[in-house]
Amino acid sequence: MALRFIVPALVAGLALVPSGVARPADPKPVAAFTLADADGKKWAVADQKAKFTVVAFLALECPMSNGYLPVLGEVATKYADKGVALVGVFPDTETTPAQAAAHAKEYKVLFPVFADREQVSVAALGPKVTPEVVVLDEKLVVRYRGRIDDGFAARLK
Repeated sequence: MALRFIVPALVAGLALVPSGVARPADPKPVAAFTLADADGKKWAVADQKAKFTVVAFLALECPMSNGYLPVLGEVATKYADKGVALVGVFPDTETTPAQAAAHAKEYKVLFPVFADREQVSVAALGPKVTPEVVVLDEKLVVRYRGRIDDGFAARLK
């Protein structure tokens, strides 16, 4: 069975797990960090109250990253009422908040996006490439880090 959408399946599956279920030995929440959008509006990981927060690491000039924007938009829309919040982060040291906002407007992105020139989110969440996602639970513990889906190779054609 091929996994077509890893993140949607993971989010759907995690949403079904009762919050009282025992989890592995005392996992630690991620380090706190704050980002700001082009208007200066702050977004702090520590303030997130969703059942799951999905942080998608993106790149302005990456065709693979841009190709995933509609998929991520579908995840954001489909799972918002199930307690899932999705945000996009452009961790390139050269990307400004204004560029991130313009890119989101051009690609009709359906979720908040932030530039992270200081890469505080990278230090806290540990992504290795773009595009990549990190899924945090309600206690801000990393539950998944990796590819968005298994369509990576197909998107290269």
